[in-house]
Amino acid sequence: MRFYRGEPWWFRYAAAALLRMCDTVESLMLLLPRRKDLDALILLRALYEQVVVFAWAAIDPPRRYVRWADQGNRQVLAMHSEWLHYGQVLLSPDELAFCEKAKEGIPSVEVMAREFDAYWPSEIPGLQIPKHFFSFHGLYQSVYRVGSNRTHGSMTALEAYVMADQYPASVAQGKPGSMLSYSLGAPLLGIALSIGVRHFRWIDETKVHRFVDRATAETVRRRQVSATTVVDAESPLCSAFPSANR
Repeated sequence: MRFYRGEPWWFRYAAAALLRMCDTVESLMLLLPRRKDLDALILLRALYEQVVVFAWAAIDPPRRYVRWADQGNRQVLAMHSEWLHYGQVLLSPDELAFCEKAKEGIPSVEVMAREFDAYWPSEIPGLQIPKHFFSFHGLYQSVYRVGSNRTHGSMTALEAYVMADQYPASVAQGKPGSMLSYSLGAPLLGIALSIGVRHFRWIDETKVHRFVDRATAETVRRRQVSATTVVDAESPLCSAFPSANR
């Protein structure tokens, strides 16, 4: 995409956010043939957070874009302060002065997930309503928190590698588990793109529906040839995207 001087900065970073999500989904699907399920869950957690932040900003872009930018500047400022302890300088004086102007950042992921559920289901038909397990706050529990457990080195994240039910106990790569991480990737990206449709004419919602249909069908196909899959790839999230042919 090309953007011109008169266009809001929000347009550029919204496009960048959507492209970033596309890259994350692509990386997620590259793990599927080798069934690296724990790593897939970590990527799904990252994708979920990307979608939630984008959706939160898209509710009121003129105001929330500033808070989104301030959040990044506050993080860079914190990094600059820590680097000084090691004799390293991250920011120039002008950059430091700019970052110090940052005010309010963005809410926690959980708060943004609740705001998602309060706003977007009425805007995008088919999204799950609050208190549904596949609402965005429900996914905060099942994707973000469980994924955080796997991301941050929790001992419980190692259970798949420890075969304690045999003697002698052994440590090895465990059997593949659920394909839920792979099956949620395309629908999450599709939701973000459908939100983008509300702001940008260059996103074709019909193509978004077709993409989600094709991606979901491919995940189902792979599920059918896998003897170890225990979770149906057709998640309730997909109900947000009726077939483009219907």
